[in-house]
Amino acid sequence: MKWQKILFFLIFLGNVRSLSSEKLESISTKTLLQKGFSPQVTVRWQTEVKKGRDSFLLWANSLPDSDKKRVFGFLKSQKIDYHAEKTNPNQTEANNASYSKQKWEGNFFVGGSGQNLEVRYLPKNQKNQSAFYVGFQKEGLKAIFEKRNEEFSFGTKIEWSQFHLDFGSRYKPIPHFIFAKDPNFYSQFDRTNSPLPQPIRPSAFFGFRLSQLVPQTKIGTYYAPDASRDPGIYLVSPNSSYSMTWSPSGESYLYSNDKWKTKNLGEHSFQGESKITKVNSLGFGSLRSLFPNYQTGFQLAGYRDSSALYLNPEDSSPGLVQSLVYSKISFKDYYQLEMLGAKYGIREEHGYGIFFPILIGSFGAIGPRYREYFERGGLEYESIGRAISYQWISNSLTASFSYEKRELGGEYEGRIHFPFPNQNLLELSCIYREGDLKTRSWFQNWTYATDFNINLTDRREILKLRWIHKIISLNFSYSEKKENLDPILYLNLQVLYQFDP
Repeated sequence: MKWQKILFFLIFLGNVRSLSSEKLESISTKTLLQKGFSPQVTVRWQTEVKKGRDSFLLWANSLPDSDKKRVFGFLKSQKIDYHAEKTNPNQTEANNASYSKQKWEGNFFVGGSGQNLEVRYLPKNQKNQSAFYVGFQKEGLKAIFEKRNEEFSFGTKIEWSQFHLDFGSRYKPIPHFIFAKDPNFYSQFDRTNSPLPQPIRPSAFFGFRLSQLVPQTKIGTYYAPDASRDPGIYLVSPNSSYSMTWSPSGESYLYSNDKWKTKNLGEHSFQGESKITKVNSLGFGSLRSLFPNYQTGFQLAGYRDSSALYLNPEDSSPGLVQSLVYSKISFKDYYQLEMLGAKYGIREEHGYGIFFPILIGSFGAIGPRYREYFERGGLEYESIGRAISYQWISNSLTASFSYEKRELGGEYEGRIHFPFPNQNLLELSCIYREGDLKTRSWFQNWTYATDFNINLTDRREILKLRWIHKIISLNFSYSEKKENLDPILYLNLQVLYQFDP
C-alpha cells in the first residue's frame, strides 16, 4: 500500500503545476452530481474549495483511492492544473491538524418507511409494514439502529487498514440486491456511499482488500443463514463491478454491474444477478449495446422467477416460476424490431413486433406498430396487434404512448422516465386493457433491480408511479385483475435525512 501511495504522489507532483481556485469555484454542484460524484463527496468538495487550495488538496488526498483518482481525473479533464504550495512549518502543522479533524468528521442520519398493500385476501399483518432507523457514519465506520415492524435490529460496518467487518442486518461488502434480503423491506436510497443500503437478514462478513495484488479487490468469509445454510466465502472485484459468494451447501450468488467502451465496437453495459442452488437457479440479466458509428442499439433482457426478484408484492403465486427473454434492435433510436419468448408453468408465449415511424423530429417519433402474439400450452391462440405509437427518446427523458387494436379488444399503454436536477427522478408506467383479450400484454416498466424490465400481464388495468428525491421517495401502484374488479393498491413511502453534528 505504501509503494502505491508513493508512486501516486510522484506522478501527482510530476504532472501538475498549479491549481486555480477560480476555476474550482466555477464547478457547480449540478455538474459534480452529473459526473457521478456522490452527494457526500459533492458537499465536501464545495466546502473545501471555499477554504482554499491547500485545504482542498489535503481533503482530496485523504479520500479512498477510487474517489481520489476520480477527483484528480476530473480536474485533469477540466484542464485544471494543481499542486500544493510550499508552506511554512506552522502552516503545515495547522493543515495537519485540519486534516486530522476532517478525517474523523461524519454525519448522522434518521428516517423511516411505511408500506400498505390493500388486497382483500391478505391478512392484516401482511398488508402493513413500517420501519424507523437512526444512525451515523464517518470514515471507516457506519452504524444503524432500526425497528422493523416489531423487530429491533442493528447494523455496523467497520473498516481499518486492509480489513473490514460487516455485522448485523444492514451492511454487507457485496453489492447484491437479493442476497439475504429482508422480504418485507427494501431501500430506495441504495446509492454509492449511501448510509442506507438494502436491509438484510442477520449476517456477518469479515474480509480484507487485496491491495498489494489486485487494488480494491475484496475477499472474505460470511455467515448468513437466510442466504445459505453453511458459512461461505465471497469475492468482490474493483469498483464492485462483479461479486460472487459460495458456500459448501451449494448456494451461490453472482452479481454484475459493468460498463465498457471500445473504439470500434461500441459501448456496452451489463446488469445481472442470480441465485444458484443444486436444484434451481433464479435471477435476471440485462445487456445494452450502442454502436454510434452505425446509429444502432441492441437490448437483451431475461429473468427467471420475477416475483422473487422484482419486488412484486401483488403476486399471489410466487412459487410458480416464469422465464422470459426479450430483445430489441433499434436503428436511429426509433426504427425498432423486438422479440419475446416466455414460459409460465405449462403456458408458453412468444411473439415479435415492428415499429416503423413515419414522422421523426425533435418532438420524437410517431408511426404504426405491428405485433404478433402466439400462445401454446393450455390455450392454442394467435393474435395480431396493430397500433399507433408515439415515442420520445433523449439522454435524460424517455416517454412513449400507444393504442393497440386486436381482434377481441385493445390496450392503451404509456411510460415516462424523467430525471430532474438534484437527484430527482419521476417514473410512470400504465396500461389499460379493454374487451376480451386472450393473450397477455407486453408491459414495460422500471424496477429497482434493473433500469429496464418487461413483464407479461393479463391485468385489466395497471398504474405505477415512482418519485425519488434525495430525502424522500414514493412508490405507488394500482391494478385490477381481469377476473376480479376489486382494486389492488400498493403504497410505499421512505424518508432519509442526513445532518452534520
